[in-house]
Amino acid sequence: MAIVAFSELPRRLAFLALANQKRMTPFQQDMARSHPHLFWVEARPPKRKRISKKVRAAVFDRDGGICKYCAEEVPFDAFTLDHIIPLSRGGDDSIQNLCVACRPCNCSKGAAIFEAIYV
Repeated sequence: MAIVAFSELPRRLAFLALANQKRMTPFQQDMARSHPHLFWVEARPPKRKRISKKVRAAVFDRDGGICKYCAEEVPFDAFTLDHIIPLSRGGDDSIQNLCVACRPCNCSKGAAIFEAIYV
């Protein structure tokens, strides 16, 4: 968390930070009340939970170790998991939303949805 002057941020971000005031610690709430021109902003989003080895193995077995995008065989120690519907677009870490991808395909896909690119 960092203290940021109200005038330094775009108006939309300022309203967003003020709307999230409920998640502030008591110290941060006191600071916000005593210094209305300052407020707290999270420096980065919280870390995601790692996908378990059991889920990784299940997805690899289901897809047969074949990259969903280029159809190349990928060794178990070199494959990556890709979200079919990205987390940024409302996807989740369920087995149905994960697929095997080689690193070059996964990196080039970005946050796009599979069907929008390859179908």
